Amino acid sequence: MEYLALVVAILTFIVTYSQYNHNHKSQEVKLKVDIKKHVMYKYNIEELQITQENDVFNDYSHPLPIYTIIVTNIGNVPVYIQEVGVTLKNSTKKRKVLNINKEEHIALNANKEYSILLNRQEPLLDIKNVYVQDQTGKKFNRVVTSSTL
Repeated sequence: MEYLALVVAILTFIVTYSQYNHNHKSQEVKLKVDIKKHVMYKYNIEELQITQENDVFNDYSHPLPIYTIIVTNIGNVPVYIQEVGVTLKNSTKKRKVLNINKEEHIALNANKEYSILLNRQEPLLDIKNVYVQDQTGKKFNRVVTSSTL
């Protein structure tokens, strides 16, 4: 009889722990972070290299998108993004994306794209990693290799 009570207690513990673990994991934020060249990368690089002596310079003095960061929600809860950016190689400098709407969330299994802009006459960015920070302060990183871009 004692053996049966012990088995029932162990089974109860396993079921309770499984339910707790499932509930806890289902509320966990999970994001996948990717980076790629912007669809207009080649054209934008050429546009950015126009010198000030060129007559069209003043018409195109705004920054242009060079890279696209794709943030995919692979978790089970909607995610509010607070910060997206890149860290540069040989530097502790970070380049943040400025067009983030902190009121907008990424739904389950959905993604959102953010652009990294480059100003005219600015050197190309040598990116070490890409990062995303959610509303809880948790950071998600992706190391950038030559095969990534």
